[in-house]
Amino acid sequence: MIVDSDRDVAETNENNNRNTGEFLDYDAVQINDTQPVVNAWSWSNRFDDFTQQISDRWDQGYELTSVERGDGRWFGVFGEDERPNAWSSSGNFDNFTQQISNRWDTGHNLIDVEYGDGRWFGIFGPSKGRNGWSSSGNFDTFKQQISDRWDQGYELVDVGYGDGRWFGVFADDERPNAWSSSGSFEQFEQQISDRWDEGFDLIDVEYGDGRWFGVFGPDNGRNAYSSSGNFDTFTQQISDRWDEGFEMVDVGYGDGRWFGVFQDD
Repeated sequence: MIVDSDRDVAETNENNNRNTGEFLDYDAVQINDTQPVVNAWSWSNRFDDFTQQISDRWDQGYELTSVERGDGRWFGVFGEDERPNAWSSSGNFDNFTQQISNRWDTGHNLIDVEYGDGRWFGIFGPSKGRNGWSSSGNFDTFKQQISDRWDQGYELVDVGYGDGRWFGVFADDERPNAWSSSGSFEQFEQQISDRWDEGFDLIDVEYGDGRWFGVFGPDNGRNAYSSSGNFDTFTQQISDRWDEGFEMVDVGYGDGRWFGVFQDD
């Protein structure tokens, strides 16, 4: 299935429920003569609590940029992206795709998709031109859909996997654009290094159906990743990356491992 929109529409936002959970920010701190890092994350085991954390982050001036469901946790990454910022979620795929269309009608572009705990979750940012998605339960078909989107002038910006389905998000982003995938984590790490050598940056990671999948965009400065099978170790890795002047731009989870993508913005 392939769907897209290039409508010009107005902005909106969204408020949600209650709260418990964990927050951590790194707010506008100067690091060794580099630019300030403005980045945060929140997580909760409960979906209702997680949605309240999103609202609280909005009140603090952050925008939701990436979501992952892994190891019983909902995990959100927050930055200083442009408004409007919104999310939609449903346990029914057809309903979820209708929510995407509804967001297009209110001036949003789909920027990130996640599946977890029986639920599809989409993050939306301001409309910046054409936006589309493609989905298939067959990986080879999904790869062809990516090629077809490239032929239409789109770039792949995010990939999700859930309920036996691959899901790609496409936009009018900068070229070059590429992807790599492997069932071996060590081989996947080598693929990332190879893409760096070719002048790409890693921008998104997903795990599904026994394979790691990475999305790559043009080189925009320092690019890094950190990974751990221990959640506390992973959150320390995030803090360490902040100390190095990086911001977390994407989070993934698969095969018992947390994975963070970092960019020197």
